[in-house]
Amino acid sequence: MPTGIGPVAAGAAAEAVLERNSPANALAVGLCGAASPSLDAGDALIYGSIQHLGDDPIVLDGALAARVASRLPDAFTGIRGLSVDNVVSSAALKRQLFETEGIDALDMESFALVRRLRAAGVRVAVLRTVSDGPHHDLPDLSGAIDNDGKLAGTALAVAMLSRPGAAWRMSLGSLRALRAIERCVARLFG
Repeated sequence: MPTGIGPVAAGAAAEAVLERNSPANALAVGLCGAASPSLDAGDALIYGSIQHLGDDPIVLDGALAARVASRLPDAFTGIRGLSVDNVVSSAALKRQLFETEGIDALDMESFALVRRLRAAGVRVAVLRTVSDGPHHDLPDLSGAIDNDGKLAGTALAVAMLSRPGAAWRMSLGSLRALRAIERCVARLFG
């Protein structure tokens, strides 16, 4: 089920799943940014843990992650993920998070999803594909995501047009990441 963008939308999506189903296992799939310099757009990542700044890390279900990894032999495993409230557009901040905190990847939904699903007794694995690395800044998308986790068209256009080179790199990286998700899902469920 699509979550929308950000922790509020992800938490609402988790609630909706739990209202309709009682899953034993869940796989959270989506895009992420890389903080680790060894990761690049299109890489598949299987998280070992996820945290939100100010919260303790949640260690994810190792057996479930291993089952996912067994079908995705090229995926990076044991990834330390950090869920953030806004897109981290600064390459310098991504590098700092890697160097000082050991964070490999950044996303906006995994912590909220994992926390809510685990509270309901669901075993969770997280699979993300990299849309942007730590080597280049992104356009500032802080105003381009509305409160419902949807892209705000005009604000997105302004952000992209203000940094056309960064917007181009981000678009290409996102396309690579989306193609990688398609391949991963086909391997897992095809």
